[in-house]
Amino acid sequence: MKKLLSILMISAILVLSIGTMVQAQTTVEVWHYFADSKGMEYVVDEFNSTHSDIKVESRYIHFSELENQITKGLMSGNIPDVLITGSDTLAKWAENGALLDITERAQEWGVEDKFFAGAWESGMYEGSLYAIPQNINTLAIFYNKDLFQEAGLSGVPNTWDQLRTYAKKISELGEKTYGLTFSAPKSESGTFQFAPFLWQSGASFDKINGEAGEAALGLWADMVQNGYTPKSVLNTPQYELAINFAAGNVGMCVNGPWALSAFGEADFDYGVFMMPVRKSVGEPYSVLGGESIGVMKDSDKKDAAWEFVKFFNEPEVIKEWCMLENRIPGRKDVVNNTPMWSEDEIMLVFSKQLEYAKARPAHPKYPQMSAAIQNAIQKALTGGDLGDALDTAQEKIDSALSD
Repeated sequence: MKKLLSILMISAILVLSIGTMVQAQTTVEVWHYFADSKGMEYVVDEFNSTHSDIKVESRYIHFSELENQITKGLMSGNIPDVLITGSDTLAKWAENGALLDITERAQEWGVEDKFFAGAWESGMYEGSLYAIPQNINTLAIFYNKDLFQEAGLSGVPNTWDQLRTYAKKISELGEKTYGLTFSAPKSESGTFQFAPFLWQSGASFDKINGEAGEAALGLWADMVQNGYTPKSVLNTPQYELAINFAAGNVGMCVNGPWALSAFGEADFDYGVFMMPVRKSVGEPYSVLGGESIGVMKDSDKKDAAWEFVKFFNEPEVIKEWCMLENRIPGRKDVVNNTPMWSEDEIMLVFSKQLEYAKARPAHPKYPQMSAAIQNAIQKALTGGDLGDALDTAQEKIDSALSD
C-alpha cells in the first residue's frame, strides 16, 4: 500500500509539473503578408524547436487587408504580438501608438552597426526606434539581352535619354514588343516605382510639381503615349510585371530582386542594371523597400515577442529566410559575407543599387501623400496635363502636411 501511495504521489507530481510547464509556455502571434512562404515556415519551425518556453504562431494576412486588420484589431483588442509590415507604414503605426518603442531594447542588443544605416533609420520615428529592418530591397532594371542584341543595342542605358532611345528601338521590333515596363497602378506599387524617377529629377515627395516633377512624370507619360510601354501598366502590380517580362516580349522591366522567383525557366538571357540618371542631377537614386518587424505596444508578451524579433534577425536565420524568399537582409554583415549577394551577378547589382536607395518619408501622413501621387500618375498616363496633375497633387500634399 505504501509503495502504491508513493507511486501515485510521484505520478501526481509529474502530472502537475508537466501541466506547469505547459502553462508556462508563452504563445506569440505574428502577423505578416508573405503568402505561401517557405521562409516564414522555416523561421517559425526553427524558433519553436529551439525555444521550449515560447511558441510562435504565424498568421498570413493578404497585403491588401493587413492594414485594415490591424486597425480593427487595435479597436477590438485582437492584435498580434509581433507585426511584420512594409517599412513605409511604420510612421503611421508608431505615431498612433500601435508599436512599442524598442530603442532601449535595441541598445542592449547592440547590433545597430551590423545593419545598413539607411535600413536601420527606416525603423525610426521622431528619434525613437520602433522596428528592425527584417529585409530590404530596392529597384533596378532587368533587361532581355536577346532583345537588346536583336535591336542592335550594346551596353545598357545610363541616362534618361538613352533609356528613351533603347525603349524606342526595342519597341520597333514588333507590334507586341515593348521597350520598357514599370508598375503604375493606383496603389503603393505605383508610388514605390515612381519614387526613383522623382528623386532623380530633383523633385521630392513634399515638392513634386514644377519643372523637376514634370520631367519625371513626363518620362513615364512619353513612354506610354509613344507605345514604348503598354497602357496596361496602369493596372499591373510588380509581381505580374515580372511574369510579363518572363514571357520574352519586353526589353526592360523596372523591378526588385523578388521578381527572380517569377522568371522561372525564362528561355532568354537576362541581366540587370542600375537606374539610369537624369543628367542635371546625375545620381542613380532608387527607393528603399522591404519589411520591418516590431512588437505591438499593447501586447502582454512583449519580452517573448522581442526574443522572436531578435531571433529572426540573427545572421544565419535571416540569411536563410532571405535566400528562400529572394530578398536582401537588412544586415550588411550578412550581405557582405554571403556569395549570393556579394558575388552573384544579379544580386550584386541590387546590393550596389542600395547605396543610392532612399526611404520614403517617415511621416504619419505619408499615405495621403502617396495617394496624391498615385492620382497624378493615373491622370498623366491617361493623357491628362502634367502640370495640372502635379499641381493638384501638390495641393493635396500641402493640405495633408499642414493638418
